[in-house]
Amino acid sequence: MSDALPPKAWADRLTRIFGTDEWKKDFYSTSSWQSLIDPEKRVERTYKTADQERITEFFMKRLKGKFAAVAKPGFLYNSKGLLFVLMFAAGNEKGANAGVKIANDLMKGLGQ
Repeated sequence: MSDALPPKAWADRLTRIFGTDEWKKDFYSTSSWQSLIDPEKRVERTYKTADQERITEFFMKRLKGKFAAVAKPGFLYNSKGLLFVLMFAAGNEKGANAGVKIANDLMKGLGQ
């Protein structure tokens, strides 16, 4: 598993999915230090700081900024770990509360 930023094509897809390129700041960090070989240069390393929880939180924050209401996420696991994160967002303010209540009840059934 690489810590480097994804290739441009993947990065562009993530930006389209999230609706912003802010994911780069949330999911990756950089550190730099002076090169031992060439004191005139700095060495920079990018490393991944995001895990499944951080990515889910970022996506939920984005949904909450665009929709009238957002349900708690539901997590589906298999024997190897997390398989899917299910999210529900309601755009219609009239039915948002009822829709989110139903979605939250359904998510409870997933055994969170």
